[in-house]
Amino acid sequence: MSKMGKIIMLAITVVALMMVGLVLSRKNGPQPVQTPVTNASAPVDEQKAVPDAKAQQITWYHSLPEALAEAKTRKTLVVADAYADWCGWCKKMDQDTFTNTTVQSRMRDFVPLKLDTDKEPELAQRYGITGLPTTLVLDASGTVVLSQAGYLPPTEYLQLLAQAAEKRDK
Repeated sequence: MSKMGKIIMLAITVVALMMVGLVLSRKNGPQPVQTPVTNASAPVDEQKAVPDAKAQQITWYHSLPEALAEAKTRKTLVVADAYADWCGWCKKMDQDTFTNTTVQSRMRDFVPLKLDTDKEPELAQRYGITGLPTTLVLDASGTVVLSQAGYLPPTEYLQLLAQAAEKRDK
């Protein structure tokens, strides 16, 4: 295939991913907004994060090979957040889910990876990402263990991480 043909195919792939993301975000409609829990006896994983000095932000890898190497060294899984800068639901996950202190704490058991599908469309295609955001859980060889498309509030994200931990520990 000529260089021009490859560029056209890349452009078509990017446009298709953008359209699928738009359709999925409209199809799913607005997600319920979680309100802060004021009851101190409520489970921690249901509490909405309040940014403070104690919060441990997630340190994301931005390279799949580096994340896989780290997962192999630590004998754990990679949790990849597939996103694009134009994706509103991706931004909402960044604001709501990844700022949750329980999510941040739980992510320390995994190797976190941010996967920009606009910059790495070949990885989006390889992993069959058709909507954004998508959370992928990969083993150290890069094989998909779990995949979940769509916005996940903190409680649902923690459930996904629990499923991933079960698979890792087997």
